[in-house]
Amino acid sequence: MNIANRIRLGLIVLLCLFYAWLFWLMLNPVVSDEYSSYYIKRETFDWRPKRYPATLEEGFVFSRLGIPEFVASTAGLSMVEEWGRWSDAKLSPIVRIELREPLHGQICLVITARTIPKQIGKPVWLRMGQITQVWQLTTESVNTYQFDFLLPEQVSTIEIGPMLSGTPSDWNSDSKDLRKLGIGFYRLVILQEHCAKK
Repeated sequence: MNIANRIRLGLIVLLCLFYAWLFWLMLNPVVSDEYSSYYIKRETFDWRPKRYPATLEEGFVFSRLGIPEFVASTAGLSMVEEWGRWSDAKLSPIVRIELREPLHGQICLVITARTIPKQIGKPVWLRMGQITQVWQLTTESVNTYQFDFLLPEQVSTIEIGPMLSGTPSDWNSDSKDLRKLGIGFYRLVILQEHCAKK
């Protein structure tokens, strides 16, 4: 084999190795959770959202543009509206809020929300780590709900779901909105104490 053929063969082997490496990268992408949620899984509207200053006690105000500094990422929430944000089962059947810093010990989650008629009285679960609570929204009106959690280990994810969903055309025949709405979120507050008795 002459030198020219050896060079060609070497280049072909290198090219095959390069393409095999590219194929492996395609199957095993190394991307952030935020990038994956937006571009790959398509479960969020928030790509590099603006962050506003807020403490856990001030909470996540869903009508504000962006997300609070204590939230790392979200999934299953539709776009911001003037009152708040809907859960959208087209994005994800479960609403997920990933916190920047984990929580542990006694926690009170205070959620201000409303729901679609189809969801009234139907169970929805609320999960932090290994602890799950059942939640029933009792009216279409806006209400505030409190949930006590005693977290024995550090937890950085709040999950809510799955919920019954419906498109706005279910209750308004003129609507062209194809989102699969469930719960309308106004505010989420996290208190590191027992919930106050009502």
